[in-house]
Amino acid sequence: MGITTPELLALRPAENALEVRARVPADLDFLEGHFPGHPLVPGFVQVHWVLALARQHLGVSTPPAAVELLKFRAPLLPGQEFALKLRATAQRLGFEIESAGQPVSSGRFQLDDALPQHDPEPVLAAPTPPDLPLLLPQAGRMRVLERVLAHGRRATLCDAVIGPDTPLCENDVAPAVLGIELLAQCMAAHGGLSGRDGPQPRRGFLVGSRRIELRTRGFLPGERLWVRAEHVRGESGMVAFRCALGAAAPPASHAEAQARALVAGSLNAFVEPPGA
Repeated sequence: MGITTPELLALRPAENALEVRARVPADLDFLEGHFPGHPLVPGFVQVHWVLALARQHLGVSTPPAAVELLKFRAPLLPGQEFALKLRATAQRLGFEIESAGQPVSSGRFQLDDALPQHDPEPVLAAPTPPDLPLLLPQAGRMRVLERVLAHGRRATLCDAVIGPDTPLCENDVAPAVLGIELLAQCMAAHGGLSGRDGPQPRRGFLVGSRRIELRTRGFLPGERLWVRAEHVRGESGMVAFRCALGAAAPPASHAEAQARALVAGSLNAFVEPPGA
């Protein structure tokens, strides 16, 4: 594994606040495969950086139970300098990232010290999926999903296995914010199978979410997760999905997925039109 953190250029701590100036390393580990030929820092990695800096420099160790008002306005590219501002209270952590005076991303975390680590589910035999391709713009280890388990006009169900090469997996746990990328990739898998011109990978960019519930502290190596994305509106341009992920046996319905979810929320993305 290569470089996984930004290059810190300046730190300005204050009471319950932090201002950071940093640069994206050109050889950042998460750039390879996200996306091939057009590398950019994934949104879930930006969110992870925020939590890591808050923990290291503000002493914020309370885990996030939700991400609220999450917005991604512009890409963060290799070699790009950016400024990050953090503001912490007992139950909230807000952040803003900007570059060259323009907003890149923002949001806030709801913190909850009572948030549990979910009990590991029994390791299940891998279900036999239908013969459906996993059409994603990500490549290599940044392709976190493993297979498509089911696909229909409205929803797609995929699975993933947490392993030592899973992005952000350290000290025998992958943080719950990894779920943001799993949900986004399931959205992409649905779009890839649902195009009017036939199945093909389509590149999309996560725009944000009003609220993503994080109902666990993280995922354990060896866990098999299911991921479900239900299409709400849009085929290209702005699209919206209701998403959920959990562990053990895949759900049979949207209602069951929401009830058993370890991560759940409605996500918006911008999807490039076919041939773009």
